[in-house]
Amino acid sequence: MSIDARFLAALSDELAHGRAMAEALAPLLSAAPSAGQHEAMVRAQGLDMLVQHLDALAAMTARVAEGDCPRNAVVAAPLGGLVERMRASLNGEAAPAISHPPPSGDLMLFD
Repeated sequence: MSIDARFLAALSDELAHGRAMAEALAPLLSAAPSAGQHEAMVRAQGLDMLVQHLDALAAMTARVAEGDCPRNAVVAAPLGGLVERMRASLNGEAAPAISHPPPSGDLMLFD
């Protein structure tokens, strides 16, 4: 499999992960208004995590679409776990497992 095909396959996996994160937020739609402040903060952080993940994927895809090579697009991504998984795909290695929540310091909450 070529590097570009591995990149696109890994990108597809990442998008599926983004969808799973979105599905996990479904309870927000049916949450009772009396939900505690802690629970509301956890849900807001989940939404922020999803937005950052999708933003990083969109930026990576845009760079490749503009003619940049996948390696450069991956290195420019702001999320460390995402970079590790995508870099592994480009090197023909098994990608590290997706951790949830992501490693500490991987996200910039509410930035």
